[in-house]
Amino acid sequence: MLGRKVIRHGAFAMLCICQLLVPSRGFSSQPDLTQLAIEDLMDLEVNIASKTPERVKDIPAAVYVIKGEDLRRSGVTSIPEALRMVPGLDVGRVNSNVWAISSRGFSGVFANKLLVLIDGRTVYTPLFAGVFWDVQDVVLEDVDRIEVIRGPGASIWGANAVNGVINIVTKSSKDTQGMLVSGLAGNEEEGTGVVRYGGKFGSESYYRVYVKYLERDSFTRRTDEGRAFDAWDQARSGFRIDSKLDKKSRLTLQGDIYSEDAGQKLLKPEFQEPFFSTKSKTADISGGNIIARLERDLSGTSDFFVQGFYDRINRNDNALGQGRDTVDVEFRYHSSGINRHDIVWGGGYRLVKDELTPSDFISFDPNDRTTHLFNAFVQDRYSVTNKLSLTVGTKLERNSYTGFEIQPTARALYKLNEQNSVWASVSRAVRTPARSGDDLDLLLTVKPGTPPTAIRLKGDRGSESDVLVALEGGYRYNHSRRLGVDIAFFYNFYDNLLTYEAAAPGFSLSPIPHIEAPFMVDNKASAHTYGVELTFHYQPVEMWHIQLNYTNFQMDLNLDDDSTDFTSATSESEDPEHIAMLRSLLDLGRGFEFDSMLRFVDVIPAFNIDPYFELDLRLGWKVNDNFELSLVGQNLLHSSHEEYIATFVNLEQTKVQRGGYIKATWKF
Repeated sequence: MLGRKVIRHGAFAMLCICQLLVPSRGFSSQPDLTQLAIEDLMDLEVNIASKTPERVKDIPAAVYVIKGEDLRRSGVTSIPEALRMVPGLDVGRVNSNVWAISSRGFSGVFANKLLVLIDGRTVYTPLFAGVFWDVQDVVLEDVDRIEVIRGPGASIWGANAVNGVINIVTKSSKDTQGMLVSGLAGNEEEGTGVVRYGGKFGSESYYRVYVKYLERDSFTRRTDEGRAFDAWDQARSGFRIDSKLDKKSRLTLQGDIYSEDAGQKLLKPEFQEPFFSTKSKTADISGGNIIARLERDLSGTSDFFVQGFYDRINRNDNALGQGRDTVDVEFRYHSSGINRHDIVWGGGYRLVKDELTPSDFISFDPNDRTTHLFNAFVQDRYSVTNKLSLTVGTKLERNSYTGFEIQPTARALYKLNEQNSVWASVSRAVRTPARSGDDLDLLLTVKPGTPPTAIRLKGDRGSESDVLVALEGGYRYNHSRRLGVDIAFFYNFYDNLLTYEAAAPGFSLSPIPHIEAPFMVDNKASAHTYGVELTFHYQPVEMWHIQLNYTNFQMDLNLDDDSTDFTSATSESEDPEHIAMLRSLLDLGRGFEFDSMLRFVDVIPAFNIDPYFELDLRLGWKVNDNFELSLVGQNLLHSSHEEYIATFVNLEQTKVQRGGYIKATWKF
């Protein structure tokens, strides 16, 4: 708490001081929409497809990039909210500090088929192979881009990169020199303060340091207009150093620490009438990480990098206490000078050691566990002609749960002409079991009776990996800076999906005499999903940029004949079939900007959540080159609306509220 208070008061003091120092330099008339032009986006180089720089238009996959300018113009205040701009991603807010985010189905708080990285550091938790989105925070002004692949990326990134990969890439410290001070205040986004300073030492070494503090208000309860117990605050600090060691070598060293208090309220099963109780607790969450990366150019056509990171998380929440250490090392070599072949290969090792503290309704056996992951990969992109390229590759992994896994891919890209291209791919990916699939003992509910019956969910050491075989294809069109179209189609086949199968009942005397009715983790489901994702960009005049996204998603899930799974009835209907977004960015001149984002999300039948439209508006004013003001309204069409409900852990059900804030940013 002391560290958080120091950061908060320090940031506030810097805000006050810097407000007095900002010089006036007149109005800024330079439009920013040129930074968002379609042609620039297609030529943008990203690393997410092969861990080497590739232009978006040359990648045979469904790729989308959120640039730093997109973040500024959208008015979003968090990474989860920014991901609403990506076609094919389903973003639902459960409460003020919990999100459910997935790509191409299988959504939920514990969604386990989406790999997320920050500057190449994996941030998913091996507890359930998902992401705690509340702690995945950065200074948004320092984000260079967010790279997203919808569909499998496992041939490069490995297990859990099944339905998508998100890589958040921050700017080099060379590009963040000087002081930045930012602050906002509102009704839901109660307050955020950022102080960041970048400097230089030596001839080719740059650094930045930052502190950030945020407070977010609670939502309203779903059942009435009372306030939920989900308000939260977070403080974090970090640094980054980028140094050019010589003409060919570059070293990056960066790290973060954070501390968070998050309100949590859930229904806890009990063995006494009314067989449940309400448990409210402020979760105590903290952690930190450090990354070191060395990159070296061996020649004009070959290079390599070595990266290692250490990550520590402590999470003492309403259901479970967690402490986890992760150590990861990775090597990658790239060569593009061998007879039209572009080859990348590498390998790595990851160690994860955790210590879990059980509660009276959830536990793991054993409480402490160490797992190991070894991997190697190779990928070759061969330019058959100037128009046709073929990519083949595979990832080989050895994990502590299922042993050896292989995840290959084959992709083709054909350029019809300078403006039109088509691509197709077939890939295999796996989602390896998590701690929860092997070691869990969860009391789901207690049914009244004489004696009562306890429904439990238990892990099984014999569980297998989920397997995906994905067929994808797409079409891209871009006409200069004015018009761009990107369409992706997919048809996915899943096997060995998780099910929860009834096991033989028993009788227990503790804590009172009751019947034990366990369900065991198994793999007795299959599914096929299919859909289309569309992105349309149009710039009718230089000052106006329009973007339309549309996603259609369908799922058919099937159980084995002998399955007794109790979740399949809702699994098919936990994702909306239709999601759409219409975004308008308008430069009004003399530094003024008017931006809007209209969103539509279809019905979610499993949770009785109605379809809804929502509207976000932003009025920005670049007073001068150093000072910017923004007025933002969020979720303006309804006073409150529902987006998603947590399953398995019965978190308090809430509604997202209408909100607004004012923000000021100084750079000098």
